Formats: sequence, C-alpha cells, structure tokens
Amino acid sequence: MKKMWIFAVGIGFTVPALAQDVKIASFDPTHLHLSGSYCSFERKPREIVLASDWAGKFWMKVDGKMLELVSYQSDDLVGRQLAGKRWDVVLSSPGLTIELRLLELGRGEDSAAYKGYIELKQHGSRTRISITGGCGT
Repeated sequence: MKKMWIFAVGIGFTVPALAQDVKIASFDPTHLHLSGSYCSFERKPREIVLASDWAGKFWMKVDGKMLELVSYQSDDLVGRQLAGKRWDVVLSSPGLTIELRLLELGRGEDSAAYKGYIELKQHGSRTRISITGGCGT
C-alpha cells in the first residue's frame, strides 16, 4: 500500500509541471520586415500577439520564442471562409497547436477588421485569449 501512495504523490507533482499555461508575449511586427499587406491582432491596445502576411504565414511569441507558423489551407477554403465573414485556421509546431477563430467586423477597399480568439494547446494545457485587429496595406 505504501508503494501505491508514493506513486500517486509522484504523479501529483509531475502532471501540474507538464500542464503549465502557455506564455504569450507581445511583439513589434515591424521587426518582421513585412512588405505590402499584413495583419496584426492584439489582446489589449498596442499589445500585438499575432501577425500574418495575409498569405499563409503567421508569427507569435510563445514561451519566449518567436514562432513562424504556416497555414496549409487551400485558396478555395480561404475564399469560402472570407465570403462567410469568418477566418478559421489551425496552425501547429512540435508540441503546440494554435487555433485561430475570427469573425469579420467590416471590410474596406483594401482592409478588413476582425475579432475573435486564439487558443493554444500545449502538453495538455489550454490558453485562450480574445483578440481584435485587422489586415490592410
């Protein structure tokens, strides 16, 4: 019986260590040297946590590292989503899955505004943050 108790205590200390929240930091997208149109999304005013070149590449600073992620959605799927005023993307890197769920708020001649959330899943932990932002030239 003692051995089972020690094992349970060991598991109790190990699982929380693996399921720590993902840390998302803000960054300045001008350091990415994007040319032309790009998107940026913030969780608070002037606290940008996601940028995209509007052509399938995304950048986030997660756990202290700048990640470049690529969307492999077809142009047809992206077109259908945008026609439905939605933008849903699932991105991944080793050990991390990022779900982006956005609703279009408005569209201009060469811009679009969105609101929604990002959900990050890593080692059994989930972090969800609300974001607003948009794309334009």
